[in-house]
Amino acid sequence: MRYSIVIPCYNEEENLPRLIETVQELAEGKDIEFILVENGSKDNSYEVMQSLTDGISYIKIVKVEINQGLGYGIHQGILHAQGDYIGWIHADMQTPVLDIEQLFHYLKNREGKNIMVKARRHNRSSIDDFFTNCMALYCSMVFRLFLYDIQAVPVIASRSLFDEMTDMPDGFAFDMFVYWQARKRNYYVKRVPVRIFKREKGNSSWNSGLNARIRLSRYMIKAASKMAKGFFRV
Repeated sequence: MRYSIVIPCYNEEENLPRLIETVQELAEGKDIEFILVENGSKDNSYEVMQSLTDGISYIKIVKVEINQGLGYGIHQGILHAQGDYIGWIHADMQTPVLDIEQLFHYLKNREGKNIMVKARRHNRSSIDDFFTNCMALYCSMVFRLFLYDIQAVPVIASRSLFDEMTDMPDGFAFDMFVYWQARKRNYYVKRVPVRIFKREKGNSSWNSGLNARIRLSRYMIKAASKMAKGFFRV
């Protein structure tokens, strides 16, 4: 198996039909598996997943009974991944699943290299860019490595990176942690542009306005400080 893509889903029953349709389109002709993580949803996401993926061999479902955070859900999916390259994208469809194709294109003919391919987001709002750039500056200083657009997805990295890590954050700091570890371990990191759209269906569990962004930023600042000191379960 060449690629494993984890998609954590929390209360995404409205997005699942379109998501799974797009997954099937992307999978055509590729050596790939998708791992849908039902991340302790309170809606009917699990039942919808089961009905829409019945008989599709390249889609796995991992059920998390109680939500323990975005990072926990992604990690549970990674534990079931069989691919040489492992990655993830969100289920909200704000970044089109088909944009993963751009990351696959870069990974062609790069066998045996320690590499991470990570999205570079554009056409975002000024307020989103402000928070993103401030977080990048802070984390670059704390970790003493150049990091930017830390939360951008999709992400795909060599399986070896995940085999080397035994402890990971359960919350939203997961992306930051894996990005930092890739840079710390001298993985080559390539940024690839992807599109960003507004969520069409469902509600975000974190991006609900300025106050939510401020709360997330405070959490990320504390998480970065703890991780730099060796405390990764944040």
